[in-house]
Amino acid sequence: MPQTTKLAAGLLALSTMCGSQALAEGFYFGAGLGYTDAESDGGGTGTRYSELDTGALGLTGGYSWDLDGSFAALEIDTDISFGSDLKQNGTGVKCSSGTSAPYFCSHDATVRLRGTYGTEVANDWSLFGSLGLGFVMGDSAVTVPGATDSAIVGGLTAGFGAQKPLGSGVLRVEFIHDNFKNTLDKPSNGTVTYDPNWEANSVKVTYLLKF
Repeated sequence: MPQTTKLAAGLLALSTMCGSQALAEGFYFGAGLGYTDAESDGGGTGTRYSELDTGALGLTGGYSWDLDGSFAALEIDTDISFGSDLKQNGTGVKCSSGTSAPYFCSHDATVRLRGTYGTEVANDWSLFGSLGLGFVMGDSAVTVPGATDSAIVGGLTAGFGAQKPLGSGVLRVEFIHDNFKNTLDKPSNGTVTYDPNWEANSVKVTYLLKF
């Protein structure tokens, strides 16, 4: 997904101009904006897959522990996309106009439950990594023309980023990779159920406040 790589490099370059020390110990919450480049296929049912390139609203909340120069946190991170209609690879046909494989047709939200660990490096910046479980919710095609059914697919999520105190909060810039292949709510056409997959790269800028 080359577009995501370029955006990640651009956001990291921007972050060096903005100025992560660990959040003070306690609960925190924040919001931000991001960009997601995602693909979904029918779990091995064919060569067709759907694609989504969209901006997203991000919401993040958690609890951070100050470890004397480093930090650890447990958090919930959610992305809600501004454009949810996926399109088929190659043809560019939007899922709402017709489908040929049981891939995701729309994206409602991605939710991640993850742990993060980071350490201070220089100029109040901290680098951190994240690892956890997540799931995506939306509608999937069911190989019946024009028909879709709700689907929830879960799996692993991992990321890395940097953050720094800014004003009364913390500015965070990060890259996240989601690889979801475990179907929790299988879409069905009434007789057959399907197992769509979801893989996505996202870049996000988030502002966090302790409370």
